[in-house]
Amino acid sequence: MKDVVRILSVAFSVCQALFCYGQTASDTVDVNEKTFMLSGPGAVFGKGIYEASPAASLYRYGVSYTEIGASYRMRDENEALLMQLGDRFDAGAFTADSWLRLDSASAAFASVEYVNGRTAGVLWNSSSDFLLLYPYVTADTVGGSLSYEKYFFSGGYSRRDGVVSYGVYGSYRALHEYRRIDPRPRNITSDFKAAVSAGCSFGEYILEAAFSVRLYRQISDVDFYDPSGANTSEIPMTGLGTYYERFSGTGAYLGTYHKGNGYCVSIGLVPENRRGWLAGAEYDVLTIGRLLSNQNDVPITSLSLSSLSLYAAYRGDSLGVYVQGRLGQRLGYENVIDNGSSNMFNVLGSFGMYLSKSFSVIAGGYREWKRGSALWSVSPEAGWRSFLSEYLYPRRVMDCGGVSFRFPVSFTVVKGPWLIRAGLSPEAYVSTGGTLDISPLGAEAAMTEMVGAVFSTLSSSAYGGRASLRLQRSLNRTMAVFIRADYGFFRYSSGNVRNRADIKIGICF
Repeated sequence: MKDVVRILSVAFSVCQALFCYGQTASDTVDVNEKTFMLSGPGAVFGKGIYEASPAASLYRYGVSYTEIGASYRMRDENEALLMQLGDRFDAGAFTADSWLRLDSASAAFASVEYVNGRTAGVLWNSSSDFLLLYPYVTADTVGGSLSYEKYFFSGGYSRRDGVVSYGVYGSYRALHEYRRIDPRPRNITSDFKAAVSAGCSFGEYILEAAFSVRLYRQISDVDFYDPSGANTSEIPMTGLGTYYERFSGTGAYLGTYHKGNGYCVSIGLVPENRRGWLAGAEYDVLTIGRLLSNQNDVPITSLSLSSLSLYAAYRGDSLGVYVQGRLGQRLGYENVIDNGSSNMFNVLGSFGMYLSKSFSVIAGGYREWKRGSALWSVSPEAGWRSFLSEYLYPRRVMDCGGVSFRFPVSFTVVKGPWLIRAGLSPEAYVSTGGTLDISPLGAEAAMTEMVGAVFSTLSSSAYGGRASLRLQRSLNRTMAVFIRADYGFFRYSSGNVRNRADIKIGICF
């Protein structure tokens, strides 16, 4: 992690230089006015398209804005919604985000984040990034708490020369999770992304295309104080309660290496003056192999992830509407390995055994009303999603779906040196039912119970909402201090209750 800290220090120095530049850039808007301009739903409209393309980012905002803060984050569930993610998370975080309008033809943006915390009640999972790697994670039946440490930084630059716009972007995420009592996993993750994009002006619009690559690595090792008297086995899962019995245990197979490579291509249409039509399409592919690092890196599984996302929207002066859809698929392949003569393993064959498909469509919009120094807004949204997961043999099937509703309302006002922003968002998810079919062939009670708990969560209805409050006071025309609090509450038909909170203090300019 020392190398990560050094890299992070360099990134933070770059961010600091950008922040300092932002103080002297040709941006004469009062800091409270900038926060006011960026506080409504219209400011984040089309976020996905702008973030997918560095070239498009040039047209996202009209003013520079930087925010630096420290926060406390909490997630608490009376029973874990997903046992693999634990039932509570507490963390402290430091974040710095900056978007700088360098001049009329160029912009730079950077972000830094450090998170240090603890996840409690983790069960059936010894790996990091469960939602990315499932079903090919290592699991155990004892679990416990995991220490969590995350480093993230990103930066990009975009420019326009004549009718041509172009940009570059890069990000790096490092994650370290570990436990000091049996079973003792230690996971070190690195996730690197780099993107280039270019576009051309057509009237009042920019048509752009972007290409990015992704390199993912996770080194996982599990240790026991006394392997011969271990309180559980480490189990390489293969989907819906199935697993590799051959590679389970507490001996030679405790080291795992996830190695992934991927790419993403996207095209988008954005207006030059941030008013008008927006459209985008994105295709994302990532392939992740799971290797046994203690056995000459023999590959035992391969996971192929792909998704197609579409987006279309219209943004006016005070209103906007949009529709977006996403189709995702993950294919899991299991390898047949020989007996490892002289500790040299060979792959004899590979079989597609796991399939998961997801589909979602969301439609929504926003309306803003500005009255003097006050801004009111509503941004309703409705969506539908479905999820299907299958294992070939013994055949197992899980499917579920439902509709979701949100009705966020927000109010922002500036009074002298003060800015106040309050928001409330009632939300509901109504399940349309689901099916869980687990073949009795080879079924184990503990595995069946775990899969049943996951299905119970995914097929549950839920209702609740979120509330937020931000108090900000300007110190001078260019800098302000703020405190922000966000809270979310959701109750599920399965009986589970989730609470989330995020309290942040910081400065902005």
